[in-house]
Amino acid sequence: MESHDRIVYSYIILGMAMLAFAVAAVLGYFYIGLIFLLAGLITWLIVVYSGNVEGVNGLIGVVLISSGFVAGLIIFIGVGIRPNIFGGHEIHTEGVVLALAVLLVLLALGLAFLGLAQVDKRLAFFNKELKKFYKIYSKEDNE
Repeated sequence: MESHDRIVYSYIILGMAMLAFAVAAVLGYFYIGLIFLLAGLITWLIVVYSGNVEGVNGLIGVVLISSGFVAGLIIFIGVGIRPNIFGGHEIHTEGVVLALAVLLVLLALGLAFLGLAQVDKRLAFFNKELKKFYKIYSKEDNE
């Protein structure tokens, strides 16, 4: 299996996880939707990393950050806000804390992967310059 095929399959896996998450959230099963989302993200990460394609760290970071915002918002809406007997809404602390915890974890992981993408770019530039220096140095050695 080629690395490009793995990337295509990873997007199919991610799309199915997001679809299952959305369906579960619409039906009111917020925790099951969160399980679908996190299982899909873990499977997506495994497939992307097994593809051995360079430059995917930034993509992984962006997907994790956006999934964190979506999951945090859905958990906040589903668990953090409850209707009261007077027709209004109450904010439940447990739901807010759970939504913020999910957001924090996925945001931190996404920012870490974005940082890795920046390091990869700098290392690629350094390796390119090092190869130029090595070619020049090896030509002088041969002469």
